[in-house]
Amino acid sequence: MKANRTIILLLLAAVSLQSCATYGKFTEPVLDVQFSDSIKSLGWREMFRDTCLQKLIDTALVRNSDYGIALLRIEQAEQRLTEARLAYLPGASAAPEASWSGTSSVQPVYNLGLEASWELDLRGELTARKRLAQSSLEEMRLEGQAVRTRLICSIAQTYYSLLALDRKVEISEQTIVNWSKSVQVLEALKLAGRSNDIAVLQAKAKMLNLEASTEALKGQVLYTEQILCTLVGVTRRTIERGSILEQDFPTLENGIPLDYIGARPDVIASQKRLAQAFYATEIANAAFFPSLRLSGSAGWTNYSGGTVFDPMAL
Repeated sequence: MKANRTIILLLLAAVSLQSCATYGKFTEPVLDVQFSDSIKSLGWREMFRDTCLQKLIDTALVRNSDYGIALLRIEQAEQRLTEARLAYLPGASAAPEASWSGTSSVQPVYNLGLEASWELDLRGELTARKRLAQSSLEEMRLEGQAVRTRLICSIAQTYYSLLALDRKVEISEQTIVNWSKSVQVLEALKLAGRSNDIAVLQAKAKMLNLEASTEALKGQVLYTEQILCTLVGVTRRTIERGSILEQDFPTLENGIPLDYIGARPDVIASQKRLAQAFYATEIANAAFFPSLRLSGSAGWTNYSGGTVFDPMAL
């Protein structure tokens, strides 16, 4: 009768704690974003069709340190979520021991202790922790997507800047050749008496100025190659590349609607951080209520007091 009364009291306490639980689920705002088919189904390989650029991006997605750190953070968040899910299961531990004792003869003594405990999620703390870990994992995945997108865009922007510099160098070198021919013509005209030294010197000065600017452009090419190597995650080398005149880009709609901003991974990641703050508050509120943990223990030993301690042997 007393045992039944104890069980009834425990059930009533559990129901009372369940009724005063404070946990809830965060409601995320719904983003009404309608993508056009041209943007929705367009990947970076379709956007950037240069094979040299595609090779650089593929290498960067393997060797870039920032993107590698983002992937490791995703794995870390996955482990935290697994830990939060395992918290629903009961925990058990065992403590085996062995010792030797005796007076007249040494004999082994074996002990085995078993303990088990199970915390009932009446306050909703375990649920809040699981949802907190889930939101953290989703945030890390979005952050990884944002890092990947920024990396691809940075590589593409630097690559096309490098192609533009190559084209500038080509134009400058061709202009130097043309100015060299002009200087030769002016020198010939001077010998014929149809020009003077001033015109020749002015042409040579412009050609020398153009040669200096061409060398500066070549220095910018080397610097841009170094930046691109850093982004890709390789040592300093000459970047294999095409020509700016050979580029083929897909046709896109003019402009991007403002609603598309809501689909950015960094914007959605901010919403996931807001959800984490919500669940952290729920965990703090649950601490004001008592918890219920069921635990038990058992043990086994081959110890016998008569064999270990015998007064007649003293």
